[in-house]
Amino acid sequence: RHFTVDLFKPDEVRSLLRHLRPKRVLHLAWDATPKLYWSSPLNLRWFEASLHLFTEFQRAGGERFVLAGTAGEYDWSTGICREDGPCRPETLYGSTKLSLGHILSKRAELSFASARLFSVFGPFEPRERLVPTVISKLLRAEEVPCPSGRQIRDFLPVEEMADALSALLRSEVQGAVNIASGVSTSLHTLLSEIGRAAGREELLHFGALPD
Repeated sequence: RHFTVDLFKPDEVRSLLRHLRPKRVLHLAWDATPKLYWSSPLNLRWFEASLHLFTEFQRAGGERFVLAGTAGEYDWSTGICREDGPCRPETLYGSTKLSLGHILSKRAELSFASARLFSVFGPFEPRERLVPTVISKLLRAEEVPCPSGRQIRDFLPVEEMADALSALLRSEVQGAVNIASGVSTSLHTLLSEIGRAAGREELLHFGALPD
């Protein structure tokens, strides 16, 4: 069954949760507008709305709450992300996600986990993001200016992310959990694979954009 609710309207959230009385919630809603979401003031509104959602879920008899966090909660200052390293977010997005996770873990008389998502890509993502931008340009036989490609990321297909989130929701694992492939891949490798798949690798121009 599908229901629609505006999470910025507390009364709607309260009414729906009291009606459904769900046992488990996977909270994915947040502003993710490409390029803007890292510093968007909407992060503060989503922080408040998420805290209210959790409170009303708890009051409605909920048992397990899983929040979508972010790799941006970690310390990026060294240029290397370590999952056993400190959490020192450099962005408002990372800060609000980390703070929310801390607060909910302290309040949780119920089971709580925060899924820190890494570089997810796949169908239906906004066209302004990296992978769909490159694909669409190549399919139109356009030149694609790229950075050097030396950047290392952990890229994860969205279908695998969905499987992992579903498994986490069904489990009783608590605390922060990284959702990632565990494989380091350079941007050059990823874009080259896309270029070969499209049969137009020669249109990729590495080094044309700053890293």
